[in-house]
Amino acid sequence: MIYNIVYIVNYMRIPQPDLPEKPYMDRDNHFWKVQHLIRLIFILTSAQLLGIPKMNPMEQPVTLLETGTTAVILRLEGGHWFQHKMRGIGIREQKTIRLVAKHPFNGPVVVEVDGREMTIGRRMAEHIITAVPE
Repeated sequence: MIYNIVYIVNYMRIPQPDLPEKPYMDRDNHFWKVQHLIRLIFILTSAQLLGIPKMNPMEQPVTLLETGTTAVILRLEGGHWFQHKMRGIGIREQKTIRLVAKHPFNGPVVVEVDGREMTIGRRMAEHIITAVPE
């Protein structure tokens, strides 16, 4: 359930809420928790009404793979320019991709495709949907 919420929030490009600066709305206050719960319910119902596809549990972005794991690219989720750039550097559907390293603090990830290692940004890697073969 939590993973689907994160996927939907990223899919709809909904900004994450900032921590409230007013003292009466701190994290320990129940008002903030209720407000956050209402926001999550709104996101889920909006996604169902808009028909946003649910992610198959076998599918996952490159960023969720373990280091050293090999997977097959299923699709590139993004606009025309993103797909053009990925295909230009050799990242295409049905290719085998291996996660070499994840840099800390939401830094870039190093992937290997066709024997070539390349570094791509974490946000770009989140839009490369893969499946680990069994």
